[in-house]
Amino acid sequence: MLSPDIFKNLTKSKLRSFSISNCDISLRVLVLNDNMLNSLPDNFHTLQKLQHLEIRNNRLNSLPDNFHTLQKLQYLEIRNNRLNSIT
Repeated sequence: MLSPDIFKNLTKSKLRSFSISNCDISLRVLVLNDNMLNSLPDNFHTLQKLQHLEIRNNRLNSLPDNFHTLQKLQYLEIRNNRLNSIT
């Protein structure tokens, strides 16, 4: 099992918001599926070691402007949200 400082699974946690303040900067895998998230925090890009992100089945309208700076991100699952476009 992966250590909690590099893996965090918050699936079906009924989250309406998410803060990276409770995440270690070495986080590599983050799973936020099946919540009620409308957005990700603007400082989400500070998770520079993040490689795997799942945020399907939420209410996301957009991704943070600096989302593209997550250079280590290799896997992104974002289906079933309210996204109009990704730039």
